[in-house]
Amino acid sequence: MDTSNLLQIIDDHRGHPAFVVIPYASYAVQFGVDRSLVPDVVSRRVLADGIAPVRAWREHFGHTQKVIAERLGISQQAYAQLENSETLRRSSIEKLATVLGIVPDQIASLFRLGA
Repeated sequence: MDTSNLLQIIDDHRGHPAFVVIPYASYAVQFGVDRSLVPDVVSRRVLADGIAPVRAWREHFGHTQKVIAERLGISQQAYAQLENSETLRRSSIEKLATVLGIVPDQIASLFRLGA
């Protein structure tokens, strides 16, 4: 991935380069970040609060059911049923992960933990 046009250089108060900001995907590749990890705030919502995994992820990103449903090409009502399902097919998990910008295991692992 060519990120040369996505780099951002932040200067200090004297105008000298102090920081470089790179896209997260580039960082993850360069430093071997495990993309299957789940943020504590998301896992806590599932385990402690009893929230459905897909709902926890959706709310973590600040999306409404309507927005995710539109991205999936389904009605909001159909999405609500999907979001509240106790189990999901692997194909559904993959579609949801793509729409949310995460990897499927980040959703699937929460179903295993919440069971």
